[in-house]
Amino acid sequence: MQKKTKKAMNHSNLLLRLTTLFLSLLLYANQAQASCFVTGEKKKFNGKVNNIYEYDVRDGDTILVGIENYDRSKKLIKSSDRHGVSYYKYDSQNNETEIMDITIDHDEIFETSICTRSQTYRYDKKGRIIEKISKYNDSITSKEVFKYTKKGKIKKHTYYDANDSICHQLVFQYDKKRFMIKKSDLCSGYTTKWEAKKHGKLTDTLVYDDGPTISRKWIMQYDENSRRISEEVFENKPKEEKWKCTYTYDESGNLAELNYSGENIMITKECYSFDDKQHQTEEKVFGKNGTLIYKTNWKYDERNNLIEKNQYSYWSKDKIYIERIRYEYDEEDNVTKEEVFNDESDSASCTTLYYYEYYDE
Repeated sequence: MQKKTKKAMNHSNLLLRLTTLFLSLLLYANQAQASCFVTGEKKKFNGKVNNIYEYDVRDGDTILVGIENYDRSKKLIKSSDRHGVSYYKYDSQNNETEIMDITIDHDEIFETSICTRSQTYRYDKKGRIIEKISKYNDSITSKEVFKYTKKGKIKKHTYYDANDSICHQLVFQYDKKRFMIKKSDLCSGYTTKWEAKKHGKLTDTLVYDDGPTISRKWIMQYDENSRRISEEVFENKPKEEKWKCTYTYDESGNLAELNYSGENIMITKECYSFDDKQHQTEEKVFGKNGTLIYKTNWKYDERNNLIEKNQYSYWSKDKIYIERIRYEYDEEDNVTKEEVFNDESDSASCTTLYYYEYYDE
């Protein structure tokens, strides 16, 4: 089972981090419990996983609602749930070449239809993607084409619509050290520039909206260990705003705290704790006025396997969403069972079950 660590954490930018975190909290609150089949998370296994079975537990009944099938190289080849079936294909280099989703859609008068959505991918001899085509019921809905420099960096990414007309065309530029210094959309005029670097890290990022006027600016600072210690965002459109995030690390180098400040900030602080084996044991997210709005705890066994995860969302004094997940393992440290609860009490009944099967070595 995948173990979480914040040691090598990479926040691409402050706005994206805040937006992603806030949306994930909303999704968690609305969903109440998460299925491993819908998150899109790439799972990691010690052994050669064969099948994963998902069950709903309702009123004492256990109902099979989903199956994932893997090949011997741990690649997902088929996923089935109540919404439909997805198939995955790969080439000899293990590059994903096709994803096909077959679903049952319902219209306004409850008539059903079988719909097929697919994405196909082509790669060059070096394993770099050169084309992606999306289809809906065999009709092309979009296409993406990728071109690279002689040194292997992407230089152009072109998007085509269903009529094969260019709707976006991104062009990339690099310096002599092959760091990206500019990205431009030739259709919209939207441009991003990276002007300076320190220890190989970005320090300034400038965004332009079809002209010389800067619409957004990021300033990053780093310590002597090349760790990011602060990030500031200056927004000029639609109005002037400023946000800042500071990073704090513990003695082991793990990211221990993020502090946010600025106008209309929904999240003000994130805190992370680790045990003496560097396993993450707790994450806390605070909203306005220092109010705790989200917390996650992790527990591990003596073999360093994650055995329990507890998530809490505090959206009001009277409304707390709880999700508790427990894991069981075999003698090879392969997860064999996963139980999901909406109550943290030991007497609670699970709401979702996952069973894992593995190939014989």
